[in-house]
Amino acid sequence: PLEIKGGIPELRAALCRRFPRHAAAIRAYFELCDTVQLRFALWILSALLPMRLRLALLRSRLMAPWRRWAGVTTADALDEVLPGDEVEARKLRTLASGLWLDTGSPPSRMSFWMQTAVFGGFQVLGAGYPVGGPQEMALAMVESVEARGGAVYVRCPVEGIVLGTAGVACGVSLSGGRVIRAKRVVSGLGWRKTMELLPEQRRPTRPLSTQQSCGFVMGNITLRG
Repeated sequence: PLEIKGGIPELRAALCRRFPRHAAAIRAYFELCDTVQLRFALWILSALLPMRLRLALLRSRLMAPWRRWAGVTTADALDEVLPGDEVEARKLRTLASGLWLDTGSPPSRMSFWMQTAVFGGFQVLGAGYPVGGPQEMALAMVESVEARGGAVYVRCPVEGIVLGTAGVACGVSLSGGRVIRAKRVVSGLGWRKTMELLPEQRRPTRPLSTQQSCGFVMGNITLRG
């Protein structure tokens, strides 16, 4: 176990004490994390720019670290940044990627920028746990939805997306045969699975050239009470 008290400086110092032979690599790793996170912020802000200016920024030398590391898996990046085949080096890489579960993907599939965002985040922001367990959050949201006239369905898979005369989604059909209509239909399944729910004649004929990746959604929610 690695006991951490404090923020990023304390985490860095604790790792250097635990792995003195790799102290220089550990310091370089945290500097790289800062570099990648800064470029991530610029990448987000670039969405506010006109497309021509955004592409110019993303292709610039300023964003070279982002292009270099965002497309690398955590496993490959840690092998490069924290190298070594001895036991101590492997332990160090294991500790560095130990919070991979919070990203939804193992280090072999997770982008290195997600690694830089997660490792150290708890030390800065702290951690919380809802009283009664995580299910209490879902139950509270269900009560809020139903109190406002909405409905929550469980264990009833969606079998298809219903399209209106204009070809716009206007509802979904459930596994039991029930059809729920709505002004707006929001899918959280990803592009491929959503397309499979469309009527066959309305599905795109050209497949995506990119491989399927694990999804990641971060929600910053403020709860009262």
